[in-house]
Amino acid sequence: MERFLSPILSSLANSNDGYRCSPSVLGGAMITLSPVLRESVPYCWLLEWEGLTLGVHREDGWYAQFGEQWVHFNAEYKCVHLWPLLELGHDEFFAFLSRAEELFPAYVPVIRDFPKLLLLQCAFRQSCPGYWPELAMNWLERDIDLQPSLKVDLEALIVNKHMQQHLRHRARRIVRRLLSIAA
Repeated sequence: MERFLSPILSSLANSNDGYRCSPSVLGGAMITLSPVLRESVPYCWLLEWEGLTLGVHREDGWYAQFGEQWVHFNAEYKCVHLWPLLELGHDEFFAFLSRAEELFPAYVPVIRDFPKLLLLQCAFRQSCPGYWPELAMNWLERDIDLQPSLKVDLEALIVNKHMQQHLRHRARRIVRRLLSIAA
């Protein structure tokens, strides 16, 4: 049984067209993330963009569907499909999730278990220097509690001469702060 919530879509999106993001490196076009907000038990679908529908399974966590293919976001390498979410910005995305939790209280535990650590690790470890690591750093700077979990990745980024210098400096600032707290 699917339940569509179209009357509330406009209140959840920044505009009736969904979330407009900056040009993506993957194709250079504007990416539009549109709130879907429909329940198809045991799934609750939240967003879609470029043929991917993102949502949660009531017990198994975060999933995406591309036509007939499914991805369960339970490993770092799978999170490459989530990179466009980094364009939204940390606060904007998690504000959207908070509103989705209000609408679907049965899914709150899995919505709150968004694989943010895996997403940021994927962006730092698997992407080319530049765009995606920069956006991942923006998210990481907004989540101080997650920073210790990514210390090793930040240290690797600091010594990676292929990464932009200002990104290496941002990583160094976080690592220095983490070291000063540990001392």
